[in-house]
Amino acid sequence: TIAMYIPGCDNESKLLRKTLMQNCNLMAVLVFRSISESVRSRLKSLEDVVNAGFMTYAEMETYKAVQSDVNLYWLPGLWFSHRLREAQARGRIIDSYGAQLIMKELLEFRSKCGILWSYDWVSIPLVYTQVVTLSTYSFVIACIFGRQCIDNGSKDISIDAYFSLWTVLQILFYMGLLKVAEHMINPYGEDDEDFDLSYLLNRHS
Repeated sequence: TIAMYIPGCDNESKLLRKTLMQNCNLMAVLVFRSISESVRSRLKSLEDVVNAGFMTYAEMETYKAVQSDVNLYWLPGLWFSHRLREAQARGRIIDSYGAQLIMKELLEFRSKCGILWSYDWVSIPLVYTQVVTLSTYSFVIACIFGRQCIDNGSKDISIDAYFSLWTVLQILFYMGLLKVAEHMINPYGEDDEDFDLSYLLNRHS
């Protein structure tokens, strides 16, 4: 959308398109630093973000000057809208409809970043994970002892199965659900099964 409605091969048009996309990437970087351990270990400070090329020194100083107790991942979106308004005033955008479409894409991108941050911000209660884990393992132990056929010496009992197939399948099913739930608690970690957000940053840098 940006390339379509901000045409031109001159340096100013190229710089404008590049700056707008850098603002979007910076918004994603700030969110990823908040939710991913791998990205946080890679970009430990804002200086590391600047050295990686996602932010300029002037933007870093502006970011630090804003006093807030919440995550300021939305601040690059504010810079984006300000630059877009200036570009429209200078006639760098084809028409107002193009500016509206670009702004619509930005708002959609910002909302998705907010969903990611909210997903990490509102964590699963610890008591819930403890109860689920304890009940699952208790069920496994109870099945091991409770579903055995005991020969009490009576001639009326004949054991014809030494392997409880359905009990084993049920245990595997419940344990599999438990392991999946444990990985869903932190999907942006450093395990092999987690989402590799560092790869996404490298692809869009």
